[in-house]
Amino acid sequence: MNPTWQSLLALVRSYLVLVALTLAPAQAEVFSLKFERLNGALAMLSSTDRQTVDNAIALIKQGDHNLALIEPNSVARTNPSSAGVRVLTAYALLNLGNTLGAFKEAQTAESVGHDSYICSFLGRMAYLVGDVRACKREIKHVKAAGDPDGEAAALEKALSGKGRKVAQ
Repeated sequence: MNPTWQSLLALVRSYLVLVALTLAPAQAEVFSLKFERLNGALAMLSSTDRQTVDNAIALIKQGDHNLALIEPNSVARTNPSSAGVRVLTAYALLNLGNTLGAFKEAQTAESVGHDSYICSFLGRMAYLVGDVRACKREIKHVKAAGDPDGEAAALEKALSGKGRKVAQ
């Protein structure tokens, strides 16, 4: 097979995998996103980008996660260091059933800027994918930053066996 056809075939395979992932029903335990806690992480966006993000939030609230995924991705290209945009992307991916993709995006969010809510979000994602070490690390970060919503305690309770079992 010539290289052009191989490249085309690889592209088609990638597309089919992407379609399969977005059409798959959510397998993960999805939690509610506290949109108001992202305001600080979204504060540096231009008014145009903020409007795009607000549209994405509205789509997420309506349950249209496929369209909601497009909006923050366009903003992430121009604002790669916006942790809030990364969290919205991760949440849309989670609701589409792509837990591992959501976890990777949450890791990116935490690496570009974090506050207690970004750390809490990454901790929840780590819990969902079974990364106990990362979950415990983020619990420590949330506690150190202050835990106004008791999110660290809820994750600790889940990890201690009172919630869903997590593979170590």
